[in-house]
Amino acid sequence: MPSNETHTGTGKPAGPDAAKIRAALEARAEDLFRMAFGEPVRPGAADWRARENDAISMKMRGPRRGLWCDHSAGEGGDTLDLAAMVFCGLTSARSDFPRVLAEASRWLGDDPMPDRRKPRARAAGDRAYLRALVQTIEGWTRPVRGSPAEVYLAGRGIRDLPETGLAWLPPVPRLRVRDPDRPALVVWAMDGNGHAVGGQRILIDEDGRKATAEIPKPAFGTIGGAPDRFPAAASVEKDAPLVIAEGPETALTLRYVIPRVIQSDRLSPSCGLRWM
Repeated sequence: MPSNETHTGTGKPAGPDAAKIRAALEARAEDLFRMAFGEPVRPGAADWRARENDAISMKMRGPRRGLWCDHSAGEGGDTLDLAAMVFCGLTSARSDFPRVLAEASRWLGDDPMPDRRKPRARAAGDRAYLRALVQTIEGWTRPVRGSPAEVYLAGRGIRDLPETGLAWLPPVPRLRVRDPDRPALVVWAMDGNGHAVGGQRILIDEDGRKATAEIPKPAFGTIGGAPDRFPAAASVEKDAPLVIAEGPETALTLRYVIPRVIQSDRLSPSCGLRWM
């Protein structure tokens, strides 16, 4: 009797859920492609190619729907492999198949079959993707001290660095963000509990100079209502007033003299003002 199980690249049975999740990912191949590679050159084509890198393609019609290839990097696979890269920062699904299934399922919603999914489930899946992206970036970051990010800040006269709120992110070519091959100073966006939910990557060169890019400070994750927060310098009194700054560099400069906590609300000034 034929089995309903599918098998992973390691030869272990993945169970019927894996086939269900793979089918759901294939049904949302367009969403997954845009999330990973951006907009296609021709949305109506049978084979999509990424507008930012036409060496990347994905089959959109027929039995091979969802199969993709990055010809420049020599990488490719099916939608589960792409989910592994987007949600987990892995090179393929077989690297950690249970984790890939779990993250893909979260993105798809409680019921991964697309013909029964509701808008609320889709929104929950998108939030899961953003959380996974932030966790992946956190895993790649390093301390600012001793990095080109410290050189960048020193060039702006900022040498007394806070203990929290900043990080150094080296180039991560497979990271699904804008300009992943550019190093960056990461400024974390924090929720009310002090957890990173997103942030801003200030793109810099390896020598610590500000990078030339179309978008020099791209955001990632969730940033609305989650401003950057920097503790005040040690010399500031504990009952000092809260100060809100326009940008992270300005906030880091001001933290020498005024606030107990600086909130730098880069993109939506109103959300910072609510906390005055």
